[in-house]
Amino acid sequence: DDKPKEREKSTEKWKSTIKQMQKSKKDAARGRAKMIDQMSRWVFPLSFIAFNAIYWSYYLHFKS
Repeated sequence: DDKPKEREKSTEKWKSTIKQMQKSKKDAARGRAKMIDQMSRWVFPLSFIAFNAIYWSYYLHFKS
């Protein structure tokens, strides 16, 4: 009689554990995405400025 109840409790415990693991994976992915977004806010504009500085320096120097 107690075996089905114990099995059900065990199953629920595993389901709960799996849900917690999935939630922590989602949270980690969100954190990683947020970090990439924050870095991109700086990296892309700075890369654009650096590229333009190099390009125009080269273009103006070798134009003559």
